[in-house]
Amino acid sequence: MAEPTTLDGERRTESAIENATRPTTNRSLRWGAYLLALSGVGLIANGAAMLYRVVFEPGFESGVETLGGVTRGELATTHHEVVHYIDHLHVNVAGLMAAVGIAVIALAWFGVRRGQRWAWATAVALPAVFLVHSLPVHQTAGFTFDALAHLGPGILWLPALIAGAVVADRGLRSIDEPADRDGARTG
Repeated sequence: MAEPTTLDGERRTESAIENATRPTTNRSLRWGAYLLALSGVGLIANGAAMLYRVVFEPGFESGVETLGGVTRGELATTHHEVVHYIDHLHVNVAGLMAAVGIAVIALAWFGVRRGQRWAWATAVALPAVFLVHSLPVHQTAGFTFDALAHLGPGILWLPALIAGAVVADRGLRSIDEPADRDGARTG
């Protein structure tokens, strides 16, 4: 058995390599990681729904059936390049949502579940930055569309993100506390 070492300056472990590859037995940390991963699944589903709408639905996006009283079909007959440009932006945003969802799942499963605080911070920061950039635009006077239909499906994953962040943080703190107490005795 290896001597106790410090991994990432956060906590003491039996073996840095063994601990880095083994999920934690801490229940809060495990359930927090599961909830964070669930929020990532929600982001992927939202991205897939947005992509589906671009390809198969007649409106512009959820809750936005017309722009300036013009439907997507009417705009396509007069300015097809504008519709193509709008579609390309929506496809890119859908891909970004899916990519953030995949990152959150990977960070939760392979980092947070193993007690790595950096993974928790990144798994929470990625969707938080996404929200901080996207939500304010929907609160301006220029956004006159059905906000509930537009935003509702896209933020269903938010409670899982918040709950997962809180529960996983409790688990991380419970892992950090014994190491802090041991450090106080030896230091």
